[in-house]
Formats: sequence, C-alpha cells, structure tokens
Amino acid sequence: MRNIFTLFIAASSLLVGCTTPALQDTNLIRQSAQEAALSTDVDAAKIIAQARSNITDAYTQHLDLYSPSYLEQAEKEIQQSQKAFDKSLGESIVTTHALTAQKLIERAYENKQQVESILADAFNAFFELKNIKSATILPDDHTKLRHQLADLARLIERSEIKEAKAEQSTFLEAVAEFEILTLKATYLNPVDSSLKEAKAVRADDFAESTYQTAHSQRTELNTLIESQPKAIEDINAQMQIALRAAQRTKHVAIAVKPLLSLNPEKAEAYVLSVEALLARIGKALNQEDVRHLPLDSQSIAITQNAELATKRAKNVERQENLKTENTQLKMALEEAQAALDLLKNRVKPTLPETATNGSLD
Repeated sequence: MRNIFTLFIAASSLLVGCTTPALQDTNLIRQSAQEAALSTDVDAAKIIAQARSNITDAYTQHLDLYSPSYLEQAEKEIQQSQKAFDKSLGESIVTTHALTAQKLIERAYENKQQVESILADAFNAFFELKNIKSATILPDDHTKLRHQLADLARLIERSEIKEAKAEQSTFLEAVAEFEILTLKATYLNPVDSSLKEAKAVRADDFAESTYQTAHSQRTELNTLIESQPKAIEDINAQMQIALRAAQRTKHVAIAVKPLLSLNPEKAEAYVLSVEALLARIGKALNQEDVRHLPLDSQSIAITQNAELATKRAKNVERQENLKTENTQLKMALEEAQAALDLLKNRVKPTLPETATNGSLD
C-alpha cells in the first residue's frame, strides 16, 4: 500500500504553482468592477461591508475548498479596499476593490458548480471521512488531504480539466489509504496498547497460548480493516474480540507468574483461594456446600444451579405475564358487557299498530 505522505508529495509536485494561480478572468472581473464603481451611488463603506458579508457566507458554503483561488483573491481585494478606505485614497479606488471582491465571489460560486460535477467522486470520498471522525482522530493528516483536494479545485479554476480528472485518481487512492489509517488508529491502536501491556508482564513467556491467540485476533482485525474498511460493525465486533483477548493474556500472565515458584503450602493456599471464589458464587445461588468435590465438579454444580435458577426466573416471569394478561382480559370483558347492557337499554322492540277501522287485507 502506498504511503499517504508519498501521495501528498507526488500531488504537490504535480500542482506546483497552484497556491497563487493566475486566473484567466481576473482582469475581466476587475475591469467590470471599475465600470460598476463609476456608476454606483452606494456608499463605499456599505460596499465593503457587503463584500465582507459575502465572503463570510462563501466560507460557510466551503468555497475555500471548491474555489480556493477566487476566494483568496477576493480576500486580498477586500483588504486592499479597506486600506484604501483607511488612507482616504478616494471612493473610486475603494469601491473598485470591494466590487472586484464581490464579483470574484460570484465567480467562485459558478466554479463550485463545475467542480462538483467534475470532481464529484473526490469530494464525496473526502466528505465521507466525516463518518469515521478522521478530522478529530488524525487532524494534521486530514488537513493535508483537504489542501490536496483544494489543489484539485484550483486546476478547475485554471480550466485544466484534463489534469484535474487525472489527478482525481491519485487523490482517491490517498483518501482510501487515509481511511484505513484512521480506522487503525481508532480500532487497532487500543488492541496494540493492551498487547504492549501484556508483553510488559511477560505474557509471551508466562501465557504463551493466550498470547498467541491474542496476536491472531489482532492480525484478523488488521486484515479486516485493510480488506473491508466500510464494514464498521464487523470491524468493531472484531476489535472487541481482539481487545478482550489481549486483556485476557495479560491477566493470565499475572496470575501464572507467582505459581512458578510455589512451595506446597503456597500451592495449597492458591487452590483454596480458587475454591473460595467458587463457593462465593455458589452461595449467591443458594447452593449447598460442594467443596468436597474436585474443582471442576464444583464448577459444574454451580453451572447447573445457575441454569435451574434461570429457568425458575423465566417461569416466574411467564406466570406474571399470564396474570397480567388475565387481568387485562377480565377488564376487556367487563367493558364489553357494560357496552352491551347500555345498548340493550337504548334499543327497545316496537310492536306494529293494530288497525281500528276495517280489516287488514
């Protein structure tokens, strides 16, 4: 995998001179501003204020990324306008610089639309990095990548479309590598830190089996990140497995080390301490004393007791649910009966009238 910094250097060397590009339409924009300055009756201070407001809005729309050169020149025009205003060099000069800034910003918006079309893949890939918080995790590298993206936009500003499309491929490679670097910093570094702690207590000597298992889980995590960087849920799940394996081998090593030099008395004390731990669990489950059994049999007894306790808890929960359902059903029946009684009281049978004159045919 190519190093991200190599990609930065390569891209920068290809884009030499892009920091202060000579935009082809700058003179036309300035000439248009000069003509507008001669005919405007708006106060110069208001025009400067409007230009400052426009450039603030432009930054919120990320024009420093989509049209960096236009925005940089607009900034310079505003500064020159303010200096001319402060030195009272004349309304025309002040207004020309301010209006030039405004027109440069307008051109920046137009350029943004072109950049969004031509460099859609590059910008989408860059903005997706927000999902893995790369700007927070690797801020310096993220800034360098952002500058590289802005350099691609500078090519569009200079109408070097073919070059921009070619460099977009290199940029996408850099984004892919940076994504992996960010994921490793997020998910792999905690595992490496725990393995380092395990190594410090000589887990590779005192807990060789669990240490190798932890390393295998770490390798699997690294492979998953490099091969499937978008599978964040799987990466997170594997990180938990690898991290717990690393933590486990550390604790196993700490527990094993004192056992290597035990005399009979200390060895017995250790076995009794394990037995006491099992007994504590059994007591919590209301289990009878089973210390007359081997340790593995004691653990089996505890497991069986725990399973029975779980079943009893589920039975109690089921009975409580049945009681709740019966109560709800009884209430529903009572409501239905009340509604039926009310209906009976409202609806009474009507007998047909008997004819008083003549007979019925």
